[in-house]
Amino acid sequence: MRVRIGGYAGAMLGELGRRLAGEPWASGVQLRDNRDSRVNIRMVGTGDLDLAVVYDWPPVALPRPATVRERVVLPDEPVFVMMSERHALAHMPQVPFRALMDYVWVDEPGGPTTWPVYLKHVCQRAGVSLHIRQSAQNLLEARRLVMTTSAVAPVLATTEEAPGLVIRALDGHPLRQRLRLIFRPDGPIAAHITTIVGHIGQAYADHQECSDAFRTWWHTSGCHTMPVQ
Repeated sequence: MRVRIGGYAGAMLGELGRRLAGEPWASGVQLRDNRDSRVNIRMVGTGDLDLAVVYDWPPVALPRPATVRERVVLPDEPVFVMMSERHALAHMPQVPFRALMDYVWVDEPGGPTTWPVYLKHVCQRAGVSLHIRQSAQNLLEARRLVMTTSAVAPVLATTEEAPGLVIRALDGHPLRQRLRLIFRPDGPIAAHITTIVGHIGQAYADHQECSDAFRTWWHTSGCHTMPVQ
């Protein structure tokens, strides 16, 4: 069986594809990288994908067709921030959320996900006003912007540090997201969903060198909420 996987999970999408390709029941893996969780969920429902790996941000709900099922892999994954190693906040292992108000916030363009709605919701509750003046279509563009300015960008917790760039956790993890697997109960994935969750858990466990922020979170919280093979 050739497994068709769609979604957006950073490095973890490729890791999952590589691990599933080694399963005896998978003859191959096809990956489709797409930030829009609504599209990915809809494609599973129509049979154009076998599995969707999606993030959402409760309490902002995502529609889910009655024809699909879900498995929550990580119910409470933190969102980290990326900045230049020369940034005034880079010396702090955990950055206060309110401290970000003094710097430009680089984020994805509005439209493809419900992230902007969630971010506005959190900021209003926390009394934080972010200066969203620049947007980046992808991680490479965001890296270029934060390297050349004093801007800060939100990133997945599994994002790897790069020369000149650091990843930092926000104090208290005010920005959080949920990692979900979407599949059809009558599809070929359903019988292997526990194995797939185990592969994702192991991929996270093997990813601890990506940043100190990730390693700290994984040992204090992440490893206790995600099963590992």
